[in-house]
Amino acid sequence: MTQLTQQDLILLILIPLLVGIMTNFLWENLVKSFISGTTKVILKIGTLGLTASIDSIYKDVARRNTHKPIMTLMFLLVILSSGLTGATSEYYNRVNSITKNTVQENKNKDIIALKSEIKTLEASIKESEEKLATAYMIFSILLFCS
Repeated sequence: MTQLTQQDLILLILIPLLVGIMTNFLWENLVKSFISGTTKVILKIGTLGLTASIDSIYKDVARRNTHKPIMTLMFLLVILSSGLTGATSEYYNRVNSITKNTVQENKNKDIIALKSEIKTLEASIKESEEKLATAYMIFSILLFCS
């Protein structure tokens, strides 16, 4: 069995202490304010910004009746996420339709020019997909955090 030196004992005490201090600092200055802001945004989105709905949720929470506001918010967020999914699908269909029409209109162009244009259109579609995927991921995280 190895013996711990005095320096090892000091490190065993200081390292967890420093980690705790850093964790507390990160929680107080970053995470806590982010969660608070995210909660407010989710509440605004979930209630569609209606002041009466927000007041009703706060009253129910104050009465310790948390099931009703949670169910109301979850219902509204499910409807909003379904709408977002439908809008995303519609957007992809529209972009796909535009791309097909553009390619059909340009059949008479030179093959090299068409390949270049297709690459440009593919890059544009990929960029749009990435933006929508990022927005959907953020919305899903907000939904999960609620």
